[in-house]
Amino acid sequence: MAQPAYYAKVFRHALYPRLEMTSTSFAVQAAPGTRLVVYTPDNEATRAAMERIVADPDQHRFPCWPAHQARTRDLLTI
Repeated sequence: MAQPAYYAKVFRHALYPRLEMTSTSFAVQAAPGTRLVVYTPDNEATRAAMERIVADPDQHRFPCWPAHQARTRDLLTI
């Protein structure tokens, strides 16, 4: 069995410019070549920011969200 791999990742968000995470990557044995990646907060500031994002996602979207949603609807109706 392959050992999981750990990496430091930093994500940017409009309201939280630095979300520091650790990613853990696992091989999926039932589907060769497939990996499951889990991100966990690296510090308390990131953990608190993620809790706010998850608790109220509508208030934490990027300003371009409506444009992306409209484009997605257009692509789905083609």
